[in-house]
Amino acid sequence: MEQFSILDPNRSGELNIVKDGWINPSFTLTDGINTYGKLSYTRWWRRTGTVETARQSWVIEPQKLFSRKILIKEQSTAQTITITKTNPWLGLVNLELPDGQIFQFKRESIFSKTQSWYNEQFGNILSVESRLFSYKQPFKIILGQNIPADKINLVLMAFIGVHLILLRRAHAAAAH
Repeated sequence: MEQFSILDPNRSGELNIVKDGWINPSFTLTDGINTYGKLSYTRWWRRTGTVETARQSWVIEPQKLFSRKILIKEQSTAQTITITKTNPWLGLVNLELPDGQIFQFKRESIFSKTQSWYNEQFGNILSVESRLFSYKQPFKIILGQNIPADKINLVLMAFIGVHLILLRRAHAAAAH
């Protein structure tokens, strides 16, 4: 298990997702100095991922083979903590946490390369910007303002967003 730092949104600057590997890639969240977490895939299809942070680990997996729902489970207990629900007509992904907070992952406009986690109470939590022609750093994470880090796990939210973007890219590539 790697050593990860705890993300402090007030002290961290620009965050990047760094890709390591070709066949079974892993994605690391870093600010260039500290490493905050890792998203890794064990299978070639990249439908089931593992998120590791300083305090916890989670598994992101589809509910069924052709389902649009994604389960997020604690790795140690295998207990489902939440389910994402995709609305294909609106392009939104809803995520409801056990404490009742609801987040939406949405694209800012049709041709935008940025997608954001949004909450009515806090506004934009974080944005995931795709860098289309950058293999080593394919994503940039932009944190919102005045986010209570004790209520929201920003590292997990960033990796769920990256996972959703990777799934959309895989579906688009399979359609052509």
